[in-house]
Amino acid sequence: RMEQVFAICRVTKFVAPAIIKSEQVIAERVVVFAESRYGMFAMLCSSLHEVWARKNASTFETRLNYTPTDAYETLPKPGAGLSGVEALGAEYARNREQFMTTEAVGLTDFYNLFHDPARQDPRLVSLRALLADIDRALLSAYSWTDLNPEHGYHEVASLPANDQVRFTISEAARLEVLRRLSALNRQRYKEEQDHAVSLAAAQEALATVLPRRRGRQPRSSGTSEQPDMFG
Repeated sequence: RMEQVFAICRVTKFVAPAIIKSEQVIAERVVVFAESRYGMFAMLCSSLHEVWARKNASTFETRLNYTPTDAYETLPKPGAGLSGVEALGAEYARNREQFMTTEAVGLTDFYNLFHDPARQDPRLVSLRALLADIDRALLSAYSWTDLNPEHGYHEVASLPANDQVRFTISEAARLEVLRRLSALNRQRYKEEQDHAVSLAAAQEALATVLPRRRGRQPRSSGTSEQPDMFG
């Protein structure tokens, strides 16, 4: 049994996963990930996930309408897995929780501070550096080490005009990440379709063989009649 799971509000200003106890009763307007590994937490916090979600999910007024079928299930995970970001994810979660507890703020208020260039609290600076480390580790897991994320305060064109600045990867990096994730998504889909076709062909071939085998009559197990030696 998992002691904790991750959750994202369906309608949200930030793509920001919360960590909640698994025994909690959760509202319908929350997307719950049946995951407890911090590698997955790091993936959900990453700029890569945020880029994909904002491209593929819908919006509600000025906020993101996070739909897991569009924003998560279609996201191709790195072939190398998420073990390489496990420790970073755990550290990010721990430091974020400590800051929120000390400052008595929730997730939305925390990320308002996190993305504000005027807020240079050493704890926030450290958390921004951790997020950058998570992004770079994920790029490495995808084998995209040639891509420079250029972390900093950038305007995100898809956000409302009065609230576009985020601490994230550059616009050029965002477009390239999106292009590569889309290409990987198409590749994975083709592989799945090819596998499904091969499996169906194998099942059809097996179905044509089995009836013939079932139709064969077993050989008689009786013995031929022998003369009575003692008659």
